[in-house]
Amino acid sequence: MRASRRMLIMLLLTCALPACGQLSDAQIVDNAFPGELIDSGDSGTPYRFSTFEAADLNRAGEPLLVALYTNGTRAAISVITRGGSVLSHPDLRSLKGYKGELELLDLDGDGLPEIIARLYSGHGPVIPDTWIFAWRNKQLTLISPTQRVRALDITLLSQIAPVDLDGTGKLAILAFPGVRRDDDDNVVPDGDGVIYGLSNGRYTATLQHFVFAQAFFRRPGEPKAVVSTFKATPGDATLKIVNRAAVGGLPVDSAQVLFNGTTVAGPSAFKPQTAVIAIPIHLGADNQLSVELRSKPGSGLWILVAK
Repeated sequence: MRASRRMLIMLLLTCALPACGQLSDAQIVDNAFPGELIDSGDSGTPYRFSTFEAADLNRAGEPLLVALYTNGTRAAISVITRGGSVLSHPDLRSLKGYKGELELLDLDGDGLPEIIARLYSGHGPVIPDTWIFAWRNKQLTLISPTQRVRALDITLLSQIAPVDLDGTGKLAILAFPGVRRDDDDNVVPDGDGVIYGLSNGRYTATLQHFVFAQAFFRRPGEPKAVVSTFKATPGDATLKIVNRAAVGGLPVDSAQVLFNGTTVAGPSAFKPQTAVIAIPIHLGADNQLSVELRSKPGSGLWILVAK
């Protein structure tokens, strides 16, 4: 009996040692912090930020760790095994920011997620630089649009929304414009938004721009109309209703949509549930959209006005 108890105590003590335990995903990611981002600095306390997501990118039943790093200025992205091996670490000197976030989302409908990396720097806490990567041939491949500025490739994406604009399961990217302040110090969009679509495995600009885009969700309680206003150059346009506000979310089966006081889509337009509804409209200089969702709480849709 004493021998058995002694063996049990020894086993417990041995397994309490770090060598017996398995590293957590956070520890694996921290151990793989890129050497080129390590800067001791004068303070002796270097800044290290990292965030990560796990995904079975190889369809092998073994999740890999997608890690986003920054030293407060320069940033990097890696794919790491749970054994600590770095499988991919593209050399992208344009990545920068003091913090970031990752979103894994199947953009092309093939069952594997793409990687959306948002990095935040000095131009505002909610205005990121956004990069999109795909996992191809066991390497991270940049598939979002860039522009060459001197020796760097700068991303063209900031605030974005992936939306299935045609009901095919392949998500377009709504790239929202930057903002500026008018003479009355009101924040206004700086130009139109750009719609990017997948072409030959990369996101490229389409001919369509949008002057308005917003997701609407059915909240608990009695249905209430949500009113939005926007300015535009007068002319013909298309009001497009995408009947699902989020990938995997609930569609809307009843709603009332008014544009400049005229009903453009009533409850019957959503029965049977239609993925996309396109309605020709005429824009004024000042425009008003009223949306009342009468479906289950949690359901939602996108509405955009494109030219």
